[in-house]
Amino acid sequence: MKQLDGTILDVKKHMERNNISNLEIPSRIPGWLEEVEKTKEKAQNISSTRNGCFNLKMRQQVGRNAFKITEEMESFIDENNKITWSDAQRCLGKVNSKIASSFAPLDGDAQNHFKSRERTFKDVLGFLQQDHQEPSDSPMWNGRCGENHYVQVEKTAKDKKMFDYVVKVVIGQQINMFSIQQAVAEYMGQSLTETSQTARIDRLRITFGNLPEVEANSDSTLVRVDVMVELEAHNFFWQITGVSKQHDMELNQIGSEIVRRCVFLPLAIKLIAKTLQFHEVFAWRDTFQRLKKKNLDENVQEVIKISYNYIKTEEEKVIFLLCGLFPDNFNIPIQELTRYAWGLRVLSEVSTLGEARDKTKTCVQNLKNANLLMDRDYIGCVKMHDLVLAFVLSRVSKGDHEPW
Repeated sequence: MKQLDGTILDVKKHMERNNISNLEIPSRIPGWLEEVEKTKEKAQNISSTRNGCFNLKMRQQVGRNAFKITEEMESFIDENNKITWSDAQRCLGKVNSKIASSFAPLDGDAQNHFKSRERTFKDVLGFLQQDHQEPSDSPMWNGRCGENHYVQVEKTAKDKKMFDYVVKVVIGQQINMFSIQQAVAEYMGQSLTETSQTARIDRLRITFGNLPEVEANSDSTLVRVDVMVELEAHNFFWQITGVSKQHDMELNQIGSEIVRRCVFLPLAIKLIAKTLQFHEVFAWRDTFQRLKKKNLDENVQEVIKISYNYIKTEEEKVIFLLCGLFPDNFNIPIQELTRYAWGLRVLSEVSTLGEARDKTKTCVQNLKNANLLMDRDYIGCVKMHDLVLAFVLSRVSKGDHEPW
């Protein structure tokens, strides 16, 4: 038993290391562990005190059982010695793979859960279940929906093991088939050496069993993500501002108009509510007047502009604009932002790299508090919403980067 316990401990430690590093685990190992635990349980049920000195028949039966279990244990130890661990890198898209423990939850707080979005989530899940129950010649589902929905759908699909692989591809504003093909190959644990788009498509078809290569302009399953319902949007706004609707009738009226001008879009409401938090009524009036002069389609960018103008320091503005250097939906490492800020010498009263790192982290935290940046999958990284990124790129293209 002691020898087997030691073997089990070694196997579990090896599994833990491979899970953290996303390395392959021999397919026999999970079943081996289950069978070993059953044998251990049988061994622990053998009594060594209740068999009686003179009950020879019972003692003989227990002895035979113990001998049989001992043989099982020895066979398990011998089998484990013959199992080969390749420790090869595991496919990123494989459903049963476990990502490293440095993962942080994305938008998992209750503030981002809206009743109006539950129907969308159920619609997406319905499409997945339909494809799962009625497999076609192409066991592949291509959907486009909001990111919060994607995170929920991905988790549910993996928990239910509805697919063998889940491939995450960012389409972005400009469709880049080359990068889409590359992402598919990487998530499936393959490499593409071909340089032409046609050759890469053929390679993917051959590699993945003649599956059709999904085109970005194909008839994908589109699920519309609606804006919030009016009551939900208003409650969301007042919850962030911390102002009671009954506290001030003028604030109540202005706030309600601002929410309508945000066209009930969660991002816009969150940004403007955070900006107006702790400000006097004249700031609310000024904000409403600015939004009132714009078309509804322009108001989201105007909201982001207002939030940008309320950024406290020039250093925070620079860090914010630096985030625009990264692609859509990118995990932006704070360490890289530190290097850029240090190299461009945009951080004041900083003499060491350690001080630059602290100041950059402070700026990033303030931008997150203002909802201009968001937490990302990996600890030490942040993300910029695509609408915010579009605003940053428009500012930089106009030469609005004086701090540089």
